[in-house]
Amino acid sequence: MASAGETNLTADPHAIIVDAGAGSPECNTFSFSPIIEPIVAAGEPPKPQGGALANGVYYLSKREVFLGLDAGSHARPHAALGALIISGSNGVSAEGQISWMEVRGELPLPTSLNVAITVTEASFDYTVTCGGGLAFATSGSIPFTATASELLWIHPDPSGTLVDTFQRQ
Repeated sequence: MASAGETNLTADPHAIIVDAGAGSPECNTFSFSPIIEPIVAAGEPPKPQGGALANGVYYLSKREVFLGLDAGSHARPHAALGALIISGSNGVSAEGQISWMEVRGELPLPTSLNVAITVTEASFDYTVTCGGGLAFATSGSIPFTATASELLWIHPDPSGTLVDTFQRQ
């Protein structure tokens, strides 16, 4: 494992593993997805539909930023890497482990945390139980749509509405 703050490159030149435990308790050590470059989309984002969170490992596979009618905007959405594990899902609650990194310019913002999840219709509320990072607050709510093979996070961002798609492995 890398020393605090050191970046390791794996065989995939786009996969970056950062010692996300630097300065915080190490909650999980699974790896990220490859870097996902955002796609800028005109029109309206999908509406959160909720659904059952299926247990499993998910990797970020697509990041879209919807700009609405202002598709000519000079928004600069940022790339991301992400992976999560959902376990103990019973339709109302679950446990989650998240490895996430926002890639903004030269300063990646790694996050490694564990969360307790409570599903409330088309969003899930989370509370951090271990770790932290700049990309997530200690608690919050994420609008989502879940199917048996996919999980979409649909959330506002200064550049527009972000839709992060995770594929279940």
